[in-house]
Amino acid sequence: MKNRHCTSHNPIGETIVELVILLLVIGTVFFTLMTFPKLPETVPTHIGVKGQVDGFGSKRILLAMPIMGLVFYIGLSILQRFPNIYNYPVEVTENNVEALHLLGVKLVRCTKLFMVLLTSFGTYEFIELAKGRYLKFGIAVIAWLVALMMVMVFYYIIKMMRQQE
Repeated sequence: MKNRHCTSHNPIGETIVELVILLLVIGTVFFTLMTFPKLPETVPTHIGVKGQVDGFGSKRILLAMPIMGLVFYIGLSILQRFPNIYNYPVEVTENNVEALHLLGVKLVRCTKLFMVLLTSFGTYEFIELAKGRYLKFGIAVIAWLVALMMVMVFYYIIKMMRQQE
């Protein structure tokens, strides 16, 4: 059996990414709490496919997205610590376990980054809409983030499949 270990372990880069994600979560919560009292009681709550607001509700709903971002952050941070419970696209053996665990943790970290980016941008977008400001590229940014997240998932699945013996 050929030993294929993933050698691209970068603790400094990983720490920087984790710090960026944490700062995004904290910044989003802080921004929401600072702007919340100044918002009108009724705010946009949904944007249609064509980018037009088609739903309104209480401003309290705007608290949901930063809370979701925080939940994603905490949940995925915990999950990151247990790569042995992940489902991998190939059989885990003693020769590929280290590489698969490293790739799995990177996949979860990237997923965490994208989920926090999505909730942070969504929070910002809806707060700006509540203030009467329309973000011209709002839907496009979210669509690109989702598309990039899917590309990232396929990238890591392919890398994991290459660890098959």
